[in-house]
Amino acid sequence: MLMSILALVGASLLLVGATLAWFTVSTTVNNDNIDLALINVDATVALEMYVIDTWVTTDSINISASEPGDSYQYRLVIYNSGNVGLTTDIILSDFVDGLTNPLGYQNELSLLNALTISATNSVNTTYEITTMTLSSAIGQSSNFYTPNLMLADNVSLAIGETGYVYFTLSLPGTVGNDYRNLTLGIQQIRITLASE
Repeated sequence: MLMSILALVGASLLLVGATLAWFTVSTTVNNDNIDLALINVDATVALEMYVIDTWVTTDSINISASEPGDSYQYRLVIYNSGNVGLTTDIILSDFVDGLTNPLGYQNELSLLNALTISATNSVNTTYEITTMTLSSAIGQSSNFYTPNLMLADNVSLAIGETGYVYFTLSLPGTVGNDYRNLTLGIQQIRITLASE
């Protein structure tokens, strides 16, 4: 019992000593010229689709009832509204492949294997996706558990700058009408912002 009381008193003295040492170290910052500024990493993003010679805001990417030769043009408009320069990466993920009409059997065809993608951006022209099938593009950039596609990498935006990331999904004219009953949805666009 005496040993327990001594251990309790010893632990209490160690706690008091450590607390006093912490206060001593933590009170050494007392300069009147400290400049504190809030870093505001903030941006607005809009997804737009090119429809009849104009860009129209949309909230989804769903492709269905496509005919050979159809092309779907999209762009992401990213505006840096914060007070620090930004670097952003953009990833497409959650690809949902299916049938427009569930009764129409399509012999296990997939729009992921037929649609081609090309992508570019207005800021970092060193990272572009040349025309390739979606499944090939996903295979090249996918290192996560779910399939994903790196659409833009290291896009730098200065304060007040707007950046554009353009991408086009096309069904080549050579594939035939076998893909008309298929649908493809891209359900997530992941945009990572970091201060420069």
